[in-house]
Amino acid sequence: MIIFPLEERQGNDQQSAEEPLPDEKVENVEGHKKSHSHIKKLREFQQYQDLYLTKIHPCLMKEEELRKKLHDSFLSGKGAQVALDLESLEEIHSLVTSEVQTIESSLDWTNCSSLITAINNFQHKLQKTERIVEQGKSFQILG
Repeated sequence: MIIFPLEERQGNDQQSAEEPLPDEKVENVEGHKKSHSHIKKLREFQQYQDLYLTKIHPCLMKEEELRKKLHDSFLSGKGAQVALDLESLEEIHSLVTSEVQTIESSLDWTNCSSLITAINNFQHKLQKTERIVEQGKSFQILG
């Protein structure tokens, strides 16, 4: 049998007295959900989620579509311009992904200025690449 000194036993009693009971935890969670800070953070997250769903996700889908067109078609061997555009798209995609990871890991849903800049660059590059793909298709049809 191990006997603990009186101070250690009293310390353990104090820790268990400070620990909330299960009912108290539920009340704390419910209270927190109604708090101004939680509601504010929830609104911030919803704005970030809207940005992701309306801007980022469509860019990612468009990039995937363009890559399929480039790899599945005649353009895959079209030369330096396509290779540079794919490399540039990859760099911008990585930047967007990095910004998303920073925001999501910090839970700072309002820290979106760099992300918005990256998204705008991504959209511009996607449009430029799409024009190159369309031009390549017209050359193939004419050639």
